[in-house]
Amino acid sequence: GEQSDLAPWMRSSLLPDRPDVPLLWSAEQQAELKGSTTAPFESRLAEMRDDYAWLQENVFDAAPVVFPAEVFTWDAYVEAHAIAFSRCCILASKDAVRPALLPLLDLANHVAEPSARIEVVEAKTGGRFGGKATLASVDLVATSDLASGAEVCVRYGGETAGDLLVDYGFADSRAPPLASLEFEIEEEDPNYDDKCDVLENEAGLAVSQPWVLSAQQPEPPPELMAVLRLRHMDGSDAFLLEGIFRQVLWPEHLQLPISRANEEKAVRDAIDRCTAAVAGFSGSMQSDLGLLAEAEPGTESYQLATVRYAERRALEASARWFEAALERLGELEYYQERRLRNLGLEPIETAEELDALRAENMRGGGEEMGGRAGGRKFEGDIDW
Repeated sequence: GEQSDLAPWMRSSLLPDRPDVPLLWSAEQQAELKGSTTAPFESRLAEMRDDYAWLQENVFDAAPVVFPAEVFTWDAYVEAHAIAFSRCCILASKDAVRPALLPLLDLANHVAEPSARIEVVEAKTGGRFGGKATLASVDLVATSDLASGAEVCVRYGGETAGDLLVDYGFADSRAPPLASLEFEIEEEDPNYDDKCDVLENEAGLAVSQPWVLSAQQPEPPPELMAVLRLRHMDGSDAFLLEGIFRQVLWPEHLQLPISRANEEKAVRDAIDRCTAAVAGFSGSMQSDLGLLAEAEPGTESYQLATVRYAERRALEASARWFEAALERLGELEYYQERRLRNLGLEPIETAEELDALRAENMRGGGEEMGGRAGGRKFEGDIDW
């Protein structure tokens, strides 16, 4: 309340008292959102419910005088998150990308090509010789010359139109055709621990990782294909999960096809996820275009159509790329073939090559070793 150092910022007439973001929408509106984006709104809400239940059991109920039940309610908890998400700025430093609440800087509007960026100035210690210590801070830096009176704009967090809508409550009408899909290692996987170790310690990724797909560049990032191959590595391919391969598995082997069976599973998995996401959207491409032509810009229906149209394009283009990749499986070189080639051996690909090799071996056996009939006897050790 008024005791907070942030009270003037919270009261500012330049910011809404109650942000219009999906966290505060009605259940019906949230259901429409679910049918309009792949952004993880449902999972976020579920995590918040789990966190609130823990806080209520371990903190609020344990000290009701400090945390009055009529104040620390679920609705207040959700509204606090809505304010934090909608007002946060995204800071990129050499170590991480993280959100922060920055009064005044949060007044800047969002554009895809901003006129300014927020830079982190890292904290400094006094040092061995007693230099001046400083706290971490941020600078607002112009990315180009700005005329007097020109609006200062930054780029908010979130790569897709759905991310912007979920976090900030608006959708950019010029949103690029991007969509996000999350792929994870299944806990039931018999090699779950080994695969998690590869992702977390060798690749520097999370076990469950979102990936952005684009209609403008439908070929997926190489890292996504590597994750899909790892996700479906089983059977005779699982020997690559042995410790001896651990340091080279991610940078070398997973960046290239492992086996035809593994590559097919990986590609089909991506196709299934893309088509399932599109099937979960309400309406169609044509109905979205109709809404964008008729609805008032800025309204909820217009923003949801904006998000669906952008994400549907990205998912359908990506599905087409993966379907084409299925047709190219026979043209790829897989691990065993690469291994033979590196050893200077060429695989036998036709029956004619096999017959010729057999004939050559028979001739060599008869002339040099006497063949089976010659009964030549080997003595001593043989290095196989």
